[in-house]
Amino acid sequence: MNRVQETDPAAVVIASVDTINAGDVDASLATFADDAVVDILLPGAPETYTGQEQIRAWLESLAAGHWEGEVEILHVEGDTVATRLTDSMDHTRALGVAPLVATDVYVVQEGKITSYTWTPTQESAAKLQAAMGSPPETGR
Repeated sequence: MNRVQETDPAAVVIASVDTINAGDVDASLATFADDAVVDILLPGAPETYTGQEQIRAWLESLAAGHWEGEVEILHVEGDTVATRLTDSMDHTRALGVAPLVATDVYVVQEGKITSYTWTPTQESAAKLQAAMGSPPETGR
C-alpha cells in the first residue's frame, strides 16, 4: 500500500483545506509554520497575515463565515504547489459573487505551509470589485 507522507507538499495543502472546510481551526493552523505568511490579493485591498496569531484570526474568520472550498492541485514542483481553489463563504454568498475562483500558490517546507498566496481569477476579481463598488484601476 502506497501511503502519502505528511511532508508531501500536495498532501499538506489538501489537509489544510479539508480541515478548514470542517471548521477545525486548530487542525488547519497546525499545517502552517510558526512564521508563515498568507497573502490574500483582494482587488484594491490586499491582506497579509504573518505568524500563528494572525493566521489563526484569519482562519477563525473563515470558519465563522462558513467557508467552503474545493481545491484542485494543478502543479507541484519541489516545495511549491499551485492549485485552483473554488470557494464561498457567507460574505461572498451575501454579495452574490460566490463561488469565487482563485489560483493559489503554497510553499511547503518540512510538512508545513510557509507561504500561501490567494489570487482571484480576473473574472472573480471583477465580480468582487463590482459587488464592493471598488473603482476600476487607473493604471497610474
